[in-house]
Amino acid sequence: GYVRKVQLNVHGLEMLSVGATEAEAKKYGIPCRTIEADFRGAVVKLILEKGTGRVLGVQSIGPGSSTMAEWTALAVEERMLAQEVLAYNFDLSAPTHIALNLALEEAIR
Repeated sequence: GYVRKVQLNVHGLEMLSVGATEAEAKKYGIPCRTIEADFRGAVVKLILEKGTGRVLGVQSIGPGSSTMAEWTALAVEERMLAQEVLAYNFDLSAPTHIALNLALEEAIR
């Protein structure tokens, strides 16, 4: 398989979509849970498989979105659980990274 990864930078506004969107998960009958988090103008939407917590997709908009592309794609491709992604000590210097961290923390509560 493959993991869809779309990165955009429009006049300095970074956007990212990795893996499945909420609409796609529902379209294919995958029960999902969506968590949104924001931090200093950055917004992240984390799509998880309901019941397992497996990361299905990540969408983000804001500073640092493009720098999350590779490791979020790896998380989706490797079928990682939210707590596994959170266990990695990833860079928290960008607002989108912090927003994703907040969403992952919410997911494991």
